[in-house]
Amino acid sequence: MIGKEKGAEDKCPSCKGTLVCREVEYKGESKLQWQYKDKEVAHFSYDFKTGKTACKESSDVPKTGTVNTSALQKIDLTGISIPEDQKQQIITASQEAAERLFCVMYGVQLAAEKVKADVYQTGMAFNQVCENRRDTV
Repeated sequence: MIGKEKGAEDKCPSCKGTLVCREVEYKGESKLQWQYKDKEVAHFSYDFKTGKTACKESSDVPKTGTVNTSALQKIDLTGISIPEDQKQQIITASQEAAERLFCVMYGVQLAAEKVKADVYQTGMAFNQVCENRRDTV
């Protein structure tokens, strides 16, 4: 890989993906970081125990990004004894509830960015907002 220079592009030696070197702020200090070209997320993980850096795409580190829900296995409801019209009502209500939760999640993410909350703090805030909504709904 070439040396880190803001705006530089290079290929990951492990997965061959295109990376961009971007400036990020960490604990009040600016540093350069190799990130995915299509999203501002670190491409490499750092193992504090070994002191080694590894490509997230070719390691056992959980990958960041989105899940392709169309690739998920669909549940077969044909064996369930609930009448079809009731199944559809449940599915519709559940889908709406999930969409509302995604709106809540988005709002929590926006607030978390303002205070530079980490993923654990953001998750705790999301859980608390959901708990508070339960009490008011």
